Formats: sequence, structure tokens, C-alpha cells
Amino acid sequence: MDDDIWIHGIPETFRLKDRQASIALDHNGLNHPSSPRGDTFESTPYEDVTHVAVADRGIWLGAKKSVYVLPRRAFQDESDPERLVESLLRRISERPGGEAQLARMAAVERRAVSTGGAPATLGLAVLCVLVSVLQLAVGEDVQTVGYFSAAYI
Repeated sequence: MDDDIWIHGIPETFRLKDRQASIALDHNGLNHPSSPRGDTFESTPYEDVTHVAVADRGIWLGAKKSVYVLPRRAFQDESDPERLVESLLRRISERPGGEAQLARMAAVERRAVSTGGAPATLGLAVLCVLVSVLQLAVGEDVQTVGYFSAAYI
């Protein structure tokens, strides 16, 4: 986008299909749909953005108060999701404290990619198997404990 246009206050916009509205980046933040249906819009200040990622199905925008999904199919131009993220990151970097904000966002991304699995899921699966084996060994008594019968309380 031309810097002269930005100086004069015209926001950078990304047209949406089947709507008169657009996603806009202005001097304060990002004006975007508040839900994937796109029936209402809200504004998220640049300093409130905590994470942004482009996926096959759209953009995930993490903010201090919520997570927003901007579906790829909602954009008029198929290259707009990537362009929107590039512009958003550039605008964040140009703001005071923007480089530190981008570093925090990169740390979140590295942490998300480097997770070693889901130990809680594995633990829950093992617990389910143990309870099933216990029920086979002991019989119906294990199942009645789940009903909070007076005899077991």
C-alpha cells in the first residue's frame, strides 16, 4: 500500500464475498467480523493482538479478549488472507513496543509447535483402560460406584 494513502487516513481494506463490508486495517487497529458468519464487526487494537496464523481454512486471530476465525472462503480475493496477515504484522512492528509484541507472538508460536504430545490425554486413556479391566475383574460393583449409590458413599 502507498504510504501517502496511509498518511491521509485511508485504511487498507480486504473485501469479503457476499457482503458490502470489508476487513480494514486503520491507524488504531483491525476492524473485522466478530464471528465466522460475519454478521457483526468489531475493532481489535493492534496492541491487543496476541497471535495470528494462516491455516488452510482461514486466519486465526488471537486477541486479549477472544479468538477470532476469519474463514478463507469469506474473502473475495484468495490471496487476501496472506496479505492481511503480512500487513497486520507490519503495522504491529511499526508501533511503539511492536517488536517486543512480535517477539512474544513468535514465542507462543514456537511453544505451540514444540509441544511434546498430550500427557493428559494419554493419562485419561490409561485410566479408562484400568477402570474397564477393574470392572471385568470385580463385576458390576465398579459400575454402581459411578451411580453414587448410598452403600458406597
